[in-house]
Amino acid sequence: MTPDEMDRIAAAWAPVEERDTALEWLVEPMRAFVHEIGEPPRLGEYLDIVAWSMPGIEELEFLPTPVPLRATLVGGVDYGYRCAERVRGRVAELGDVAFAETTEWLTAMIRGLHPHSDGVLPVDIVAKGLLNALQAGEVAFADVEAKDVAALSVDLPVRVPRPRPGDVLAIPGEAGHHLAVVLATGLGDVVLGLLAGAHPTPELGDPTTQRPRRVPVRVIHDAIAEGRWPTVAHEESLLALFPDPVADYVPARLPSGQRHGEWGARVGRDQLPVLIGEAEAEAIGLLDGTHQDCYLDKHFVELLNKGRFDRGPLPGQFT
Repeated sequence: MTPDEMDRIAAAWAPVEERDTALEWLVEPMRAFVHEIGEPPRLGEYLDIVAWSMPGIEELEFLPTPVPLRATLVGGVDYGYRCAERVRGRVAELGDVAFAETTEWLTAMIRGLHPHSDGVLPVDIVAKGLLNALQAGEVAFADVEAKDVAALSVDLPVRVPRPRPGDVLAIPGEAGHHLAVVLATGLGDVVLGLLAGAHPTPELGDPTTQRPRRVPVRVIHDAIAEGRWPTVAHEESLLALFPDPVADYVPARLPSGQRHGEWGARVGRDQLPVLIGEAEAEAIGLLDGTHQDCYLDKHFVELLNKGRFDRGPLPGQFT
C-alpha cells in the first residue's frame, strides 16, 4: 500500500463523525494518566500506553508487543521516543484498566478505518489516524502539543503474515532448530505444539515421521512478529498430534493461601481445577518452578536450550 493510499484512508476517516468519537476514546488514556498520576502525560508516555495496548485483531497487520512507534516533530526533528521492552517510569504506575480500555478504544478506531481499506490495515494508517484525531482535538501533552507533531510512524524492519494453525515455525537454539506447530493464536500469544528433536537446518522433512515432544505451550508471539522464528512449512496434518486443549496449571499453594491438593491442579476450558499427581506436577514444571502459563519468547528459548521441554507429559498422557 502506497503512502498516498494510506493518506487517503486516514483522511477519509478523519473528517467524519467517527473522528469525534475516536477523539473521545483516544484522550481517555490522558484522563486516566491525570487521574492516577496527577498531571498530563508527555507525548512519549502517551505513546507508551498506545504501544502496549495495540490490539491483535484480524483487521490489523500482525505486530510485536510493544509496537515500535516513532514521533517526528515539525521541522523533521526526531522526538527521540523509543518504547522500552518493559513498561517504564510513570506509565508503570498506571493500573491495568487504563491499558485494557485503551485497547478497546484502539480496536474501535481501527474498525472505523477498516471499511475504507481493501484488506488488512498496515499499522502506519492507524498511526496516521491517531495523529489526525489528536490534532483535530488540539490535544496538548505535558511537553508538546499535537499540532507540533508532524508524523507518527512505526519502525518495523520485518513484516510477517499473521500465523495460522498448521504453520510450522523454526526456533533457533543451541542444539539446532526446534520445530513447533502453531495450534492457535491469541491477542498477544500463540499456542505451540513442539515437535521432537532438534534439526541442523530449518526444514520440516517428512511430516508423517514427526512426533510430539510434550503437551502444548503458550508463548508471547513477539519472536514470530519480528521474524526471528520464521515459518518454514504449513502442514495441518500435524495438528492431530496435539488433540488436547491447552490446560493452565496452578501450584499446590497460591500466594493467597488457597491450596490445590498436594501437587497442584490442571484447569481446563470449563475453568474447573482437577487435582494432579506428583508425576504430572514434576513433568509440567510445577515442582521446580519452571512452568508458566505463558512464556516470554527469550525465556522459552533459554528453557529449550536447557532441555526443559525434552521432558514433560505427552498429549493425553494424564487426561
